[in-house]
Amino acid sequence: MDPDSDHSPKSARPYDSNAPTSTDAGNKVRSTEQELYVHTLLFRCGGCHEPVVLTFTSADRNPEKFAATALDLLCKCGWLKRVLGMEAVGHYVNLWEHIS
Repeated sequence: MDPDSDHSPKSARPYDSNAPTSTDAGNKVRSTEQELYVHTLLFRCGGCHEPVVLTFTSADRNPEKFAATALDLLCKCGWLKRVLGMEAVGHYVNLWEHIS
């Protein structure tokens, strides 16, 4: 997957002012906020073996969209490595609720 595509963490957009309208109980309601998902990827440091966590938001909920995305990890011990999302020990996705 191209790291510069709309599915990469760097290009994830937190808000779409042109979000489509939806119908709720027969009344037309303007959706003012796009659903956002928080992706948390857990990696193991190759130097000190401590956890390295990477978190980002995306309008895409599917973790498989980020499996081939290249990510730069930096541990507090100084270890630095470019990895693919599929190399994560765990990938957790949660709906992120907006507070206005």
